[in-house]
Amino acid sequence: MIRTGEARNDRLFDHIRDFIARRAVEIIGLLLLLLTAATATALLTWTIGDPSLNHVTSAPVRNFLGVAGAIGADLLMQLFGLASGIVLIPLGVASLRMMSS
Repeated sequence: MIRTGEARNDRLFDHIRDFIARRAVEIIGLLLLLLTAATATALLTWTIGDPSLNHVTSAPVRNFLGVAGAIGADLLMQLFGLASGIVLIPLGVASLRMMSS
């Protein structure tokens, strides 16, 4: 037999659990948006002369995100070409929907 106070506490814990779940989804959406923005920045500052996994050079890195951004942008450009920017659109939309829900 459940007492009224225990049922009220269960509902309170359900509300707290829902609140934490919503904040977690919003934080994941924000992190995904930051990742999308960083990837877009790396792609916008990509140059062919930057060092990458298959291009070794002693020239300074010109990518705004450094060596990691140069390598990531080069991989995206090799995999998707100029369409790599379009790949970021669904990620950005999904992150905005996660943050607004």
